[in-house]
Amino acid sequence: MIVCVLLAAGSSSRMKMQYEGMPVGAVPGTVPKMLLPYQNTTLLQHQLSTLQAVPGCSILVVTGCYHSILQPILAAQQIAYVFNSNWQAGMGSSIHTAVQHINEYYPASTGVLLTVCDQPFISSALLINMLALQQSQGKNIVACTYRGTTGTPVFFSKKYFSQLLQLNGTQGAKQVVQQHIADTVLVNFEAGATDIDTAADYQQLTG
Repeated sequence: MIVCVLLAAGSSSRMKMQYEGMPVGAVPGTVPKMLLPYQNTTLLQHQLSTLQAVPGCSILVVTGCYHSILQPILAAQQIAYVFNSNWQAGMGSSIHTAVQHINEYYPASTGVLLTVCDQPFISSALLINMLALQQSQGKNIVACTYRGTTGTPVFFSKKYFSQLLQLNGTQGAKQVVQQHIADTVLVNFEAGATDIDTAADYQQLTG
């Protein structure tokens, strides 16, 4: 069993915009970007639908800054979530929280697939292909590449859970990939370079 983790704990601190009907952010002047409209739904729901289309994927959402807003949305859909009380520390703390939760509640898990809400071009086909490559090539990490770097989505087999548990700050899982590049399958995903951090990014995405 693979646990597909959606990292949604951040404060959207660079999303300085006003959007009608959006909840007020925990950071003054910000809005929770995962709830911005996208393709007749929201960025959050778009990514959840993508994960739901991946066979054998158990979904776990890591909440944080906007937990009180996201919790009823996730609960209504019976989607599992875990609150990262240390969300301000950065993505590493959310990965740590997710893996700790997986070890406790998903002991049969053989790996974790990390995704985010703000890469709108992540598709179920991409994720299915990543998992197929992991099986066919026998590597324990599958990472996406774009603009000369590696990043999410990224898969880690259980072999690396102990190292992911050591993450606890702004540094994400990239350092684990770099340390074990010989055990990594790289997947070209140039569209992964598009992420929604600012109002300008969002406006460019939606035209």
